[in-house]
Amino acid sequence: MLDFITKPCVEADILSMLDRTYVRLIEENQSGRLVEDWKRQHEDTQLRSAIMGMS
Repeated sequence: MLDFITKPCVEADILSMLDRTYVRLIEENQSGRLVEDWKRQHEDTQLRSAIMGMS
């Protein structure tokens, strides 16, 4: 999603767009962290299974 500000604009338009962008970046960062956490847990489970199978 892209936001556009047309000229002339007022300060409130700029601040609103920056707020939406900030929220979007925070949400994307949190989503990325969740995926990385899941991958790490999945890798740990696979490693444990492999070690248990070697015993």
